[in-house]
Amino acid sequence: MGGTRGQIAANLRHAEYDRLNETFAAGVDAGLPYEEELRTLWRIAQALEARRGRSSSGPALVDYSFSVEGERVRIVPRKRGVPLDKLVSEMMILVNSAWGELLAERDIAAIYRIQSTGKVRLSVHPEPHEGLGVACYAWMSSPLRRYVDLLNQWQLAAALAGRRAPFARNSEALLAALRAFEVTYARYDEHQRAMETYWSLRWLEQEAVDSIEATLLRENLVRLDGLPLATRVPSLPALDPGTRVRLRVAGLDFIERTLNAVYLETLEAGSGAGVGGDPTSEKA
Repeated sequence: MGGTRGQIAANLRHAEYDRLNETFAAGVDAGLPYEEELRTLWRIAQALEARRGRSSSGPALVDYSFSVEGERVRIVPRKRGVPLDKLVSEMMILVNSAWGELLAERDIAAIYRIQSTGKVRLSVHPEPHEGLGVACYAWMSSPLRRYVDLLNQWQLAAALAGRRAPFARNSEALLAALRAFEVTYARYDEHQRAMETYWSLRWLEQEAVDSIEATLLRENLVRLDGLPLATRVPSLPALDPGTRVRLRVAGLDFIERTLNAVYLETLEAGSGAGVGGDPTSEKA
């Protein structure tokens, strides 16, 4: 089977190209190399998103970047769904779903990422990913950072070359890789949350924050403004999800990674709908 090679013309850096997020949305030019090519890809990404039935008309989700310079903690919010972010994520969703469908059509085993009734899990059987709006989805786009992607690429390479795939669907090696990845991924996610919580607490101390605004997620669980930090507030009265409140920072525990927050006042009434991270969101 013949192959096609693509030549890399340039490496584009976020530090220089992030301003396209604003210029694309405003319909103006920034004067950067490859800007028109990126604008075309962004328009294609918008069409791909709409085809999946996942138009981003709701509030933008926010990720955070952490850096420690000397003894200063810096936390920078970054909206998900901005043009460059959408360009990359939609292309990754396209390739992971297209390659997953190819393996499914040829009845070749793979480790699929599926979602039904809001729960995301791995399976060796192709099933829909409801959150992404695709018939099947198999991580293959990042073999340098996820073993599952590398394993799936081995299966894909064999399929395209007309060879027998390395793993059958009932292969113990395949099932063991699935189980090991689930455990490792859960531990990584837990570690990531722990780090974000710790540095958020350190930032609160650094900035001498004595009161902060937050949004009620459910019951007495709130998410603080400007930080990837959620905490329970026992003194919170009965309020609707989405209600904005002001809290007093009463204590920080860096060992247990906990925040002691006390309810001060209600700022805005809630809409009655849950708020926070989109349970259907998926990183490619």
